[in-house]
Amino acid sequence: MKESTLLMRNEHEVVRPFSHVVFDVDGTLSIEGLDVLAQAKGMGEQVRAITEGGMNGGNFHGSLTRRLDMLAPTRKEMEWLAEQYIEGVVWGARETIYRLHELGKDVRMVSGGFTDAIVP
Repeated sequence: MKESTLLMRNEHEVVRPFSHVVFDVDGTLSIEGLDVLAQAKGMGEQVRAITEGGMNGGNFHGSLTRRLDMLAPTRKEMEWLAEQYIEGVVWGARETIYRLHELGKDVRMVSGGFTDAIVP
């Protein structure tokens, strides 16, 4: 790598510039969509228990499938959830993404849950 492509943070630490930034939407940029929908449908505790099992050494993919099957959202619920994602954007997220774009960074967002509500 050419020396000009490296940034020196201090004499012992080299930082390589990056061109891509990936954010997890759920719980990072906005609400936890599964939890918000589960709460609205009166299934908050059930979904939370499955989530914890999946995150504490269980089968995460299996727990996601179980939660989605349990919630079985309708189109109207997904539209409502899309509004919740927009209202729940965390402070500074828009400005951070805008600034990254100004710097020429490719910004992507990922979600393990309700993509239909994030990209309606």
